Amino acid sequence: MNPHAVITTNYDRFLELVFPEYQPVIGQQIIQGVQILIGEVFKIHGCVSDYNSLIFTQQDYDEFLRKKKYLSAKLLTYFTEHPLLFVGYSATDPNIQTVLSDIDECLPRVGPADATIPNIYFLEWRQNMPADYVPAREKLIAIEGGRSIRIKAIETDDFRWVFEAFGAHQPINGVSPRVLRALLHRSYDLER
Repeated sequence: MNPHAVITTNYDRFLELVFPEYQPVIGQQIIQGVQILIGEVFKIHGCVSDYNSLIFTQQDYDEFLRKKKYLSAKLLTYFTEHPLLFVGYSATDPNIQTVLSDIDECLPRVGPADATIPNIYFLEWRQNMPADYVPAREKLIAIEGGRSIRIKAIETDDFRWVFEAFGAHQPINGVSPRVLRALLHRSYDLER
């Protein structure tokens, strides 16, 4: 799977090993400078490689929530152009609820208020799924202001098929994200 970008709250460097051609963007670096918006690992809660970037204490989280609007805007940009897959989060996570709330506020409402947002998926691990179990296809998540947002749900005890499905027929398959990012950067510099 070659996702357009990876967004994580994990501090470790695991994703940099999984995606070696992707550029890590740590903590508040997401706000500084020009982002190429392809082939990046956004480590929004910091990284062990820069202990000053870590979001660890309550004060750190409060500051993160105060500055989260840019992240939500970036996620909204990704959402309009690419599927957004949440992996390894709980729907009750206040950070996820806040980001989804920001996305919900920005979306134009053309259909019913409870319509499923088609490009957001929430992947959840469900151990020992019985053969006759029919997982929910949608998830209603409570967000800020007493509202809720309906997104697509994927429950599975095997993530492989999910990653293969999201990885099929991607426009950047077979293209080095590092090379593509360099070309885009040069194009932006030339345009400027």
